[in-house]
Amino acid sequence: MKTLKFQSVESKSLTPSVWGLLGCAKIPHLWGSNSGCSNSSEYHTTRPLKRPALEINAMDTAGSGPINRLCLLSRAGSRNQKGRVFMESFELLPQWDNSTISNEEPQESELGRETNQNDEESNNFNDAEVDGQNNENEKETNMYNDNDKGINTDITIALVNAMESEVNRLSTAVIDAKSMLKEFTYNKHFFENNDERVKSYTGLPTFAILWQLTTFLCPSLGQTTSINPFQRVILVLFKLKLNMPNQVLGDMFHVSSSTVSKIFLETLDVMYFLYINLKQLIVWPERENLRKTMPKEFIKVYGRRVTIIIDCFEIFIEKPSSVKSQAETFSSYKHHNAAKYLIGVTPQATVSFLSKGWGGRTNDKHVTETSGFLDNLQHGDLILADREFDISESVALKHAEVKIPAFTKGRKQLPASEIIATRKLARLRIHVERVIGSARNKYSILQSTIPITFLQSRDDDDCVILDKIVTVCFSLLNLCPALVK
Repeated sequence: MKTLKFQSVESKSLTPSVWGLLGCAKIPHLWGSNSGCSNSSEYHTTRPLKRPALEINAMDTAGSGPINRLCLLSRAGSRNQKGRVFMESFELLPQWDNSTISNEEPQESELGRETNQNDEESNNFNDAEVDGQNNENEKETNMYNDNDKGINTDITIALVNAMESEVNRLSTAVIDAKSMLKEFTYNKHFFENNDERVKSYTGLPTFAILWQLTTFLCPSLGQTTSINPFQRVILVLFKLKLNMPNQVLGDMFHVSSSTVSKIFLETLDVMYFLYINLKQLIVWPERENLRKTMPKEFIKVYGRRVTIIIDCFEIFIEKPSSVKSQAETFSSYKHHNAAKYLIGVTPQATVSFLSKGWGGRTNDKHVTETSGFLDNLQHGDLILADREFDISESVALKHAEVKIPAFTKGRKQLPASEIIATRKLARLRIHVERVIGSARNKYSILQSTIPITFLQSRDDDDCVILDKIVTVCFSLLNLCPALVK
């Protein structure tokens, strides 16, 4: 039996199914007269097979086998004859014996060898290019790995998880704090059992005094939908003590700034008319009580005769728009527009007299003589004052006496006796200045520049807002421990 070797030849005549059946890449060109089947039975192709060639044993030599049929197909004359021969050859293909197929390597032509060489060169070039890219990638990877080695830490998964849980805990705490802040209110429980907090927020020494004050005022304040009576008193004390802007107070008590202004003025009126006037926190002391509690330092110098120490203090105000008001309120001593008040303090450093406000330009003598101070004097009272208070004649009409520092009017030098007396007087008169300073420190609103709107009175009241503020501040000061023991 003869073995036929098929190798690939350029052809465009047969369909791909035929190539698959024959086991070749392409079948020889059978339609041309110059490419017919030869006696050698070897058919050379223009391209090498990419898989082992098939060795097909011819079933016979009489023309009934598929190979001889294909040879007849090349010698067929008409197109019909060629088609009939091809179909008969196609029908014989399934009868081939698979055992006749061998794995003998095909012989390559020159063109096939050149094609293989070109393919190998192309593959070598592609392999070199891929190797170059791989080397570059490896270098970049090594570089990143080196950088990672430089920033390596001892952080473990457990530590990362612990940090994440801590962040979650803190985030939850912040959210809870914000919700608590929205719901927070300055009520009784905020100040209870915390005297330091009471002193820092209100200026009062203890919670007991604060509670007594609010208990007395609450029935007269009434109930509002936005804020309760206790909080209304606290709001006023915050304003006096800390001088907070209305917007800040509104945020603290969850109301608008206009509501804060309204509550402040209304509660201030109640505190001034009800608590101050009815309880008489600023009162002229009884002579007997005054002499029984006279401090020793006063007794050594003046015996038990000293009744009151007087002085004037000024509070800055905004510059009025009226030229006349500017002239009346300008203080030559402070070089600023101010309101002037006359204050009287007992030897025990308790506020016993407070006048209404006057323009900063007003003389101290005029304020003393027209403020009603002289009406409280009794026979034999002794008054300590500064040298600006030249009221000896007015006080003498009340059968009282005033002591002021000596001054060199028309003299070159003071006598030694007057210098000693002036020094003793100054050491005792300093208590009134301490009281004024204490009030300014406790209630910051007295240190600020008061707006012009506070120099007006409300409704039919003849008392301006600033007078009420000053009176309430010094009245609350009397609730604090005395500066002199």
